[in-house]
Amino acid sequence: MNLVEMLELANQEKEKIVKERADRQIKIRRAQENVTDAFRNVFDALSRAGISTAPTSIGSKSAQIDVYKVPLNLSIKYVYDAIERDPDLDLVEFVKDMVHKSYRSNIGLKNEA
Repeated sequence: MNLVEMLELANQEKEKIVKERADRQIKIRRAQENVTDAFRNVFDALSRAGISTAPTSIGSKSAQIDVYKVPLNLSIKYVYDAIERDPDLDLVEFVKDMVHKSYRSNIGLKNEA
């Protein structure tokens, strides 16, 4: 393989990496746009089930909900950080898990590892 071919391959590899990074950033941005909807989906389900009767709040930094009259304050940044690590994250399942672990912690129960 001559120098020109090696440089062309290196350039193709660089272009592939740049495209993969751009695609990943698009996935992250799209997932982050759905964070509020994921919280709303979970909170609405808890409300329909009668588990949460107090008003809920979803802000830019945190989301609040009362679960069986136990107030939970859930970090939006924690969800964004998780999306950065895994852009394909199932947001609704992640929020459900956050609610569950936060509730267990707030009532004095340990969370499994």
